[in-house]
Amino acid sequence: MSNYPVVGPLGRFIRILCERSEGIRGCRVVTPAGRSPNALVVLRKLTCLGAGVSREDKPLVEAAILRWALQPGVQPETLVGMVQERRRRAVESLSAHGGHCAATITFRPTWRAVVGLHGGASPHEVALALHGTYGFPVIPATAIKGAAAHYAREAEAEGWEDVFGGPRPRRRGRDQQGSVVFLDAIPAGRPATLVHDVMTPHVGPYYENPRKNAPAEWWQPVPVDFLALDATSEFQLDLIGRNPRDLDLAVHWVVGALKDRGIGAKTSAGYGYANVTSVDAPTRVAGGEP
Repeated sequence: MSNYPVVGPLGRFIRILCERSEGIRGCRVVTPAGRSPNALVVLRKLTCLGAGVSREDKPLVEAAILRWALQPGVQPETLVGMVQERRRRAVESLSAHGGHCAATITFRPTWRAVVGLHGGASPHEVALALHGTYGFPVIPATAIKGAAAHYAREAEAEGWEDVFGGPRPRRRGRDQQGSVVFLDAIPAGRPATLVHDVMTPHVGPYYENPRKNAPAEWWQPVPVDFLALDATSEFQLDLIGRNPRDLDLAVHWVVGALKDRGIGAKTSAGYGYANVTSVDAPTRVAGGEP
């Protein structure tokens, strides 16, 4: 049995326990009894891959941290509901007193989705987009807005620059703010469901140094563990606009992007496509939903 403390202040509360059971070596995260650490802190800041960790245990430790995030209670259901209610009140207040109109799109992945896979500040090289305060999974507004803007541009739709804005000078010779505000998509009513997934690059040395190494099949495959959202995870996206026409166009393009283009990473492998379950918008664009 090996007991690895994690690096930094978290080492006072969290440790990694690796042991052999029935001939199989495995690791698990041990946290204080009755306390559930913030998933954002654990996934992005927890690491014990130092000199004291055996070579055999290094990949097991990585997998143990991801498995910990799948446990019930890591995303408190009451907290998710409170955040959704706070979002509802904020949107209603803007609509009632700020002279804006709002729309809500509810959707869920057709199969799986992974947003934020690049890792960012994560020491594990792969990650999932998590709420900066509460730690539960979210789909960033930037990801959805970017996918919708790309969808609108590909369709050569009129008015997309007014809706999304951009840094390039246009009509009046200066940049322009978009007329629709995109908010992060948050879990709709209950915690999102995560699954433990694996990708296995076969030509790692080629990706690291393509000038030196050929993309040959003799390279050792290296499994990479990551987390993904599954098809039961429902999300709520709120849009706030200055006028119903632009807001309705944004809704139309978001729905099209979710259904036909997908969001996040690995869309070519089937990840990121979504089914829209409901649309609460002030109007409908001509021609209906895509």
